[in-house]
Amino acid sequence: MTKTFHIQLMSLIIKNKKSGFALLYAILLTSVVLVVGVALINIITRQLILTSLNRNSQIAYYNATSVRHCLDFYDEKEYFIEETYNSYGDPIKTINPADEIECFGRPIALSWLPSDGNIYKATNSSNFETGSFDFSYAINKNLVDNLEAYRTSNCYNSDNGFENNCMSTAIVKGSNTPLGDTNPRKVTRVSISLR
Repeated sequence: MTKTFHIQLMSLIIKNKKSGFALLYAILLTSVVLVVGVALINIITRQLILTSLNRNSQIAYYNATSVRHCLDFYDEKEYFIEETYNSYGDPIKTINPADEIECFGRPIALSWLPSDGNIYKATNSSNFETGSFDFSYAINKNLVDNLEAYRTSNCYNSDNGFENNCMSTAIVKGSNTPLGDTNPRKVTRVSISLR
């Protein structure tokens, strides 16, 4: 009887050792799956942050570019320039600081700063549904009458400021957040037009 008991005890111990290995393998497998899961969560979180930054950057870019295109439209039509004629019939161009323009079906008020010599500047800051914009538009009176001068490369190779060498400049900053918002994911993009 002791021999049988001893054999049964030994087989029970061997079974328990085999069960212990199965438990150990289960714990190791669970640990590996958890480590891989946590790594995937970190990768997915980073990808979501990068995707939202890309989306915010595109919104800011389109806000800046759309306002710049609107300013370019008025600039090309010489909306801010008034042409009169002297007694000899020669054209005389003067700056006509309009109070507002219309972009995207809504009026945009222009705040004209006091002229700095021959440079007239208009500014505006407004909110969009998708963010905001802030622009500075300048006209150089010295180059309004001289079409040949402002079409040269002096405008683009300016060492003393674009406003001094270009007939008109538009610098528009677009953002994905409303004005005054302190969102840590705020993105600002700039669009510039020189003429």
